[in-house]
Amino acid sequence: MNKNKKITIWALYDDGNMSYFKALQNNENCVIYSIGIQEHKDLKNYYNIDLSLNNFNLIDQLKLIPKPDIIIASPPCESWSRADCSLAIWKDISKTSWELNNYEFYKTVETTKNKKRDFYSKEQKRVLGESTAGATAYIINVFQPKVWIIENPFQSFIWKFLKFHHNLNGIKNNTYYSSYNKEFSVKPTCFYSNINLNLKNKRKPGNAEHYSKGSYYQRSMIPKELIKDLFLNVFVQLKKISVLSKEYTKNYISNSLEKDQISLFD
Repeated sequence: MNKNKKITIWALYDDGNMSYFKALQNNENCVIYSIGIQEHKDLKNYYNIDLSLNNFNLIDQLKLIPKPDIIIASPPCESWSRADCSLAIWKDISKTSWELNNYEFYKTVETTKNKKRDFYSKEQKRVLGESTAGATAYIINVFQPKVWIIENPFQSFIWKFLKFHHNLNGIKNNTYYSSYNKEFSVKPTCFYSNINLNLKNKRKPGNAEHYSKGSYYQRSMIPKELIKDLFLNVFVQLKKISVLSKEYTKNYISNSLEKDQISLFD
């Protein structure tokens, strides 16, 4: 393999702030393709594709993009969240069954007025969550990247869904946004992957107002320092699992990572 060949990265659901694209777009050692449902006609490497199982042309559309060495995905997390506690639509997921709160539950549950929940709003988010999480697993199974990474909150039900329903087994790499940048909220986050990412996992105080008072654009941001650390670890792991030729990987690691890691992302 040509030692000058760049690593190809697909960033799925890289909408909103486009954190992955912004962190990697000027990296000379890789090329990143962001894929989502927003309009970014000014960006050459952005593809507008419905990343859900409702898109029956999904795989054919993705085949038009250079095959990925790495897939990183941040599928919608709203329906999987446990932040709504007893009012969350998901109750549990096992190897043999799903347990959900139904229409009657939301109609009759006793709670304060400001905590009332609309069943069909919850149901729409659940269907979207299943469809996008399922599409993520489908894409990984079809394109077989050497490294895949899926991001969602620590306590998300998505991990059980991917493991038990889609048989997608991985390693939970837990971290906190505030471990990398104190201007961000703590935000306990998991990067589920087929490799160990060696992320910082010591909880540090963060900025409580960053998430609660921020816009969607601001809330979708991921600390650049976190992305930098994640991909530096991924690139080192690529050497171990031989995604690239030994000659190229040896050259890439010695000349780029070990000499000046930080400059890769500046």
